[in-house]
Amino acid sequence: MLKRSLTYLLLAVIVLTLAAGGAASSLAFIAPFRPGDALFPVQAGVEQLRLALIGDPVELAGRLLDLVERRLDDLEAGLGTPGEAAALEAVDEAFQQAVPAISAAPASARGPLKLRLAGLAARWQALLQRLGITPADRAARAVESARLILAATGGLPSGETPAGQTGGALPVSAARGMAAPPTRTPIFIAPHGVPFPPNATPGAHSTFALVGQHTLIACGSCHSQDLYRGTPRECEACHARVRPADHYPGACELCHGTSAWTPATFNHAGFTDCAACHTKARPAQHYPGQCSDCHSTSAWTPATFNHAGFTDCQACHRDVRPAQHYDGQCGLCHSTSAWTPATFNHGVVAGVDCAQCHQPPANHWPAPCTRCHADTGNWRNASFDHSIVAGADCATCHQPPANHWPAPCTRCHADTGNWRNASFDHSVIGGADCATCHQPPANHYAGACRNCHGDTGNWRNASFDHSAIGGADCSTCHQPPANHFPGACRDCHSDTGNWRNATFNHSFPINHHGANGNCATCHPGNNYASWTCAACHDQGKMDEKHKEINGYTGNCLACHADGRKP
Repeated sequence: MLKRSLTYLLLAVIVLTLAAGGAASSLAFIAPFRPGDALFPVQAGVEQLRLALIGDPVELAGRLLDLVERRLDDLEAGLGTPGEAAALEAVDEAFQQAVPAISAAPASARGPLKLRLAGLAARWQALLQRLGITPADRAARAVESARLILAATGGLPSGETPAGQTGGALPVSAARGMAAPPTRTPIFIAPHGVPFPPNATPGAHSTFALVGQHTLIACGSCHSQDLYRGTPRECEACHARVRPADHYPGACELCHGTSAWTPATFNHAGFTDCAACHTKARPAQHYPGQCSDCHSTSAWTPATFNHAGFTDCQACHRDVRPAQHYDGQCGLCHSTSAWTPATFNHGVVAGVDCAQCHQPPANHWPAPCTRCHADTGNWRNASFDHSIVAGADCATCHQPPANHWPAPCTRCHADTGNWRNASFDHSVIGGADCATCHQPPANHYAGACRNCHGDTGNWRNASFDHSAIGGADCSTCHQPPANHFPGACRDCHSDTGNWRNATFNHSFPINHHGANGNCATCHPGNNYASWTCAACHDQGKMDEKHKEINGYTGNCLACHADGRKP
């Protein structure tokens, strides 16, 4: 039984081992992960394990070149992404494995391997120009590594010595290990441009003056595809894409400078036909003459025009005439120095009815305008001779206000020159109550108006004989102010003709304890309905002195009515 169990266990281990080996082999073959992925280190470890099992140096070198190509694919796919830096490191490590492996291969097999290595290095150089987020110093080390590999394969011109390596670049010793023997056969690689270092700015540049903003652009902005000769010098080669529609067709530098593209300036000297450039900016139904008749090249607006010799304003200004405008010549009212305000000499239309030009307001008096409007310079300065309508009711022309007295207007309005200068003879209404015509204010005294208002010429000149109310309390008609003394009003206000002429018999000395007539000393907050002694007298001392007297607090006047000791 034990033997059978061990057999099953051994078979299970064998199956799991084969499955794990197959999964690892598939992972290394398919390579689904890229540098920067969480499982990429596992995939890279399996790849290195497979490479370690290869004994043939030529096959090993070829497999390592396959790995380099796979890492270049990863770098190209990761350009501009967060995985760009990790992909660049993986390419560098793959090249550093491949170079010594090619050196260890038999000399007879190195030629094709080195040729393939050179092609992969050239591709690496091309990808390095497209780096997006890798720091400049790291990118520079990668460029140097690629250059050393090309130099080692014979890709550099004769006599050029590879530069010393810095940082993480490919070791110079590895490049020397691949140097061809004295009888080497030249290895040819495809021609390719020498790229600029990433974000490089121009230095001395005699072929095209770099001034203004051109000193700040990167070399690759003009020299694309690693091409230097034949780069166009015209502005349109770079700026044609931003030219607005219907733009001036001349050379850009006639208006624009390299220091700032805007604002643009143009030397108009010698140019007389403005419409040759500014046709598109002409408003609809614009004056058809030359632009320079109104506009200046120093400032397009405001425009000015010399109207001397021009009398027919409508030839230019017809489209701005308001609806139902006067049909005569504009110059009869308007001046060329200022279009508004307009003036008109009404002497030339003497006898013509005003309504032919002016529209009267709604419900206006239907008589001829000249009956009232004699001053043509000021339409509102109107006057009317009411003698010609003597006896006619004013309401025929004038609308009385709401709730107006219904009697004839002439009872009050005798001055026709000033409507508000009204007077009324109240004797004609005898004993009629004033409230028949006048509305008393809110909360007014309910008695008859004439009890106070005896002067009908001045409503505010009112007086009241308080003797008629005998002993009635003042508060029956008058509202005392807040916090007022609660006693009877007549205790202080004995003069009914002057409410403010008040006197008060203060039994308690008003100069007590240095108060000197300052009411607030004993009546805090001007509340004369209450008082306090504690403002001056210390409560603790008072308690000590009155400890044998119960309920003394707040009852000081019971013993000290005159402010003195009992």
